[in-house]
Amino acid sequence: MDSEVVSLALASVPGIGPRRFRSLVARFGSAAAAWSAPQRDLAFWARSCPGLAGRIVDSRNNASVTLRIERLLASARAQGMEAVCFENGRYPCRLREIPDPPPVLWTKGDVAPSARRVAVIGTRRASSYGRRVARDLCRDLAQCGIEVVSGMAHGIDGAAHEAVVKLRGRTLAVLACGLDVSLGSERDLLRDAILASGGAVVSEYNPGTRPCAEHFPARNRIISGLSDAVVIVEAPARSGALITAEFALEQGREVLAVPGSIFALTSEGCHQLIKDGAAVVTRASDVLEAAGLASHRTAGGQMQLQVQVGGTGDAEARVFGALRQGSSGFDEIVAQAGIDPVECARALGMLEIRGLARRLTDGSYEVV
Repeated sequence: MDSEVVSLALASVPGIGPRRFRSLVARFGSAAAAWSAPQRDLAFWARSCPGLAGRIVDSRNNASVTLRIERLLASARAQGMEAVCFENGRYPCRLREIPDPPPVLWTKGDVAPSARRVAVIGTRRASSYGRRVARDLCRDLAQCGIEVVSGMAHGIDGAAHEAVVKLRGRTLAVLACGLDVSLGSERDLLRDAILASGGAVVSEYNPGTRPCAEHFPARNRIISGLSDAVVIVEAPARSGALITAEFALEQGREVLAVPGSIFALTSEGCHQLIKDGAAVVTRASDVLEAAGLASHRTAGGQMQLQVQVGGTGDAEARVFGALRQGSSGFDEIVAQAGIDPVECARALGMLEIRGLARRLTDGSYEVV
């Protein structure tokens, strides 16, 4: 039996949550060994939960349980989804470390097990200031080769994902529902854009699972669990983002907060976090240094920028290369890049839109 089938079957037994699943794997050595263990051994392990061992045995003796899961997996794979079980080498390394990792992580898109990630989150009712901070911060993190993790909600989460997608960078969205569930046209388009730019969407919930209030706090532990650090951009005094910050602290992650106006209710939670010892964020370098990712910046950023501007034959890549070599005036850039002036103007415009270059007041250009 496939490891994904075993893991999903075991996790579906009433009374087995993420913590008990991890305990089972630790006690018996693997999900498969736990699934096939003698009832007396299971009963000894589950002595604090009467009846649990019997439910495990009943499930494994019920052929319809595994048949249903096999059909679920086949349907999910046909839609481009994969179930990555806790014991799989493709399971994210950082997430594996937390006390209650999902037994199975449903994924769509490319999820690198050891990527360096930073979560950027905040309120759904974001101010223009908060959205701008989220966009600028995530743009700079993406340019440094860091994957941005968020929850794909409106507000700060959406601004974070959109900034990375705009650069064709990699961002990871953690959902509180099945990956195939529609979240509305705007969110569905963002999900498609994340996948198209090389990112991924993930969830611990089986395909077809609708979102509900109790799913969101559980989802938040995955956002922090996947990340090396968590940045709260805007959060009122009572906010789901603060729940993520609590999970992050329990998981040993660095928590950082962006200061706002002392009169802004949307920044009350951030200010309280700062009072409680969270590091202050004013730029991406603050995050990289606090999370110990500064050494990752140069090599990762160079690689990421090369990906963003395309291949060496691309006009944008040529213009970007000219800017990096010190060219600044338009005629100078045209000569250095070796392209037509009209093509150069278009490429400069695209680089400005992506946030990779900017036009100065004297008409010259520079790399951002």
